Amino acid sequence: MEAARRLKARIQAHQITTGVLATDLLWPRLVEFLRLAEIDYLIADQEHGVHADALVAEVCALGRQLDFPVLIRPIDTEISTIRRAIDRGPCGLLLPTVGSAAQLDRVRDSIWMPPRGHRRPGGRAVATQQDLREVRTVMADQA
Repeated sequence: MEAARRLKARIQAHQITTGVLATDLLWPRLVEFLRLAEIDYLIADQEHGVHADALVAEVCALGRQLDFPVLIRPIDTEISTIRRAIDRGPCGLLLPTVGSAAQLDRVRDSIWMPPRGHRRPGGRAVATQQDLREVRTVMADQA
């Protein structure tokens, strides 16, 4: 996503960036408003906010369509939480309460697939592959 690259470049160049941390109010059109106002990014706060996963996923999708960086602040840094947050499609995460480098390593491993991390593919493709293996096993047993 080009917007994420631009944001990262601005941060690395120590340029001032402005963003919105949406804790109480979040709706898809907010992405459009912030983009028109030339705000640099939006963070959907799921640590303190009550935003439903489906709403956050919709906001992230609109951010990708409009090339506007949307990040998520998850409730914690547990592996399952990070995996689900990444599945919603943000361009990044604002991690809450990081206490050690080991914790950051665990987050990295939750995001990256091998050989860099431990994330595994999911969704229908995995279920379909498993179903095919089971069908082959049954067919082999019956032969």
